[in-house]
Amino acid sequence: RQFASHKVYQAGNQFGVSVTVGQQVTQDRVGDYVCLNARKAEGWRCGTIQGFGTVCYQADAWGNCTLWFEEMRFASYASMFGDSGGAVHSAIIGGGVRAYGVHSGCTWLGQDDVCYGLGIYSHIAHVLWELGQLALCTANAPCS
Repeated sequence: RQFASHKVYQAGNQFGVSVTVGQQVTQDRVGDYVCLNARKAEGWRCGTIQGFGTVCYQADAWGNCTLWFEEMRFASYASMFGDSGGAVHSAIIGGGVRAYGVHSGCTWLGQDDVCYGLGIYSHIAHVLWELGQLALCTANAPCS
């Protein structure tokens, strides 16, 4: 949160584009075009939402899941180790972007720290609820 901003950046942080609204929790769909803007990226890396689901975050010594993340989104954008916390957003819309979520991980991370599977992200509404902030939600596009 220390470096949180209402902007996402293209081309090496030289050109900022304002985040104008948060995506409604019930309005994202498989096939939506989403982009990742993260630490390892010099620009946007885009793809489409491939599905929704639950991710095992922590397992015990026998491989049994002990902590689940629910209602995660899976997308086909390129990602790498170190991209966690990056903004997931729409392409440019009317001078700004729509916040879709926050990048959390990968379905298949290679030993070279490159994601060979799908990117995983938390929906922006869930992130904002956890932070106790609804700053990106507006009367025209509430987050619920």
